[in-house]
Amino acid sequence: MGVFLGLLAGACLLRSDPPRVQFSLSSGEQIAYVAAGLGKLDHTDSSVAYEWCHRVLAQYGPAVVSKRLPAPRVTSVRDVASRTGAQSLLLLFERQYKPQSVNQKGEFRDLVKLEFEDADGHRLRAQSKFQSFPDGREILSFESFPRRDQKLVIHLTDSADRTKTTSFEIENPGFRTNFPDWSPAGLPQTRSDAAMDVTLRELDADSVAKGKRLPVDVAVRDPAWNRHLVTAWIEDATGNHGDQLSPFETPWKARVSIARTDPAALLPGDKWMLGPFPLSPEGSKIPIEQSREVNGVTFRVRHLETHKSQIPQGVRSPIHPEGSSTPLDSAIRDREFRVEFAESGFHWITFVEDQSGLRLKEVSQPIAKRGKARAMFGVRFTPKPDTTHVSLTLTVSRPKEFEFLIVPPAEIKSASGEQ
Repeated sequence: MGVFLGLLAGACLLRSDPPRVQFSLSSGEQIAYVAAGLGKLDHTDSSVAYEWCHRVLAQYGPAVVSKRLPAPRVTSVRDVASRTGAQSLLLLFERQYKPQSVNQKGEFRDLVKLEFEDADGHRLRAQSKFQSFPDGREILSFESFPRRDQKLVIHLTDSADRTKTTSFEIENPGFRTNFPDWSPAGLPQTRSDAAMDVTLRELDADSVAKGKRLPVDVAVRDPAWNRHLVTAWIEDATGNHGDQLSPFETPWKARVSIARTDPAALLPGDKWMLGPFPLSPEGSKIPIEQSREVNGVTFRVRHLETHKSQIPQGVRSPIHPEGSSTPLDSAIRDREFRVEFAESGFHWITFVEDQSGLRLKEVSQPIAKRGKARAMFGVRFTPKPDTTHVSLTLTVSRPKEFEFLIVPPAEIKSASGEQ
């Protein structure tokens, strides 16, 4: 038995991690591509044989041996679907620091420019969500990427030295061929219902540029919709959306979502009021753990706690734009309700009121979480000096959706062909 365990330990020490694409940066550190997934990513650094060896030795081997064997490192992440309903691409990278590294605290997205290239030669630099682990693992989540190509072509460029680049291919976890066929129409186009008329005017390259609003006109006939929020975006038949769509993926679909923003115009069943709760002492957490379905959305309010700043250094707070993100007086330091939900495609309105019914200044901010396919938000508010109790009201406004099938502007296709 001892000889067998000795041989087993030796086999375990011959641990072989899968080959990785390495990219050396001018900062002195290295970026290594590790794995990919669609909507979820489950990855173990070691081989199946090493995992088996480790389990056997941990159960039957001497402690002096098993303690020296590093446990397999497991990465397990889930992501929510995008606004189009499509699953996101998850890429796992690992940063390997070296003593001469000059920027070990910079975000991956600031150090490396990542682009996809599709079979038509169009390069897509999609925006990504970002998760970071203390041991150097980095997860990027892309809602838009080439989904028709069996192989995914990825280009990496050192942001500090654009002459340093590398390109590689991986199996595309989002590869499909059964996408819908759409038929476009010319612009302008108008869609109507009993409450309003929505018109999409002429579209050009500037209309789909980053940060630009689509040229949408809304004519309201129902007074209940006088106060509304318009959200518009462009997507393609594969489920990608945003301002980096391939002009060769034609036609596009412009989607316009219009949600009421006046709580008085909504039904009682669209609202959920919790509390009152005692104001949490600074540095403490008051558990709530209440759940309810509101107009098709299942909310879970976890707790009330002192706000922990999620705002990057140098960026002004949306709740205290005039200066520090946190009041100096600890007695009125910001508090925060933690709220979770899994659904998408709705507009929600939050109210925080004190014991007298006075509405407090509040703002909702997303909170990054690792490995869970539920959105978490912090409903952050500033108490008054005499605030003792607070209540939270969550209101769900289901939007109207209008769709327009269009041809991509010709100048975008020309520009893409010149890349």
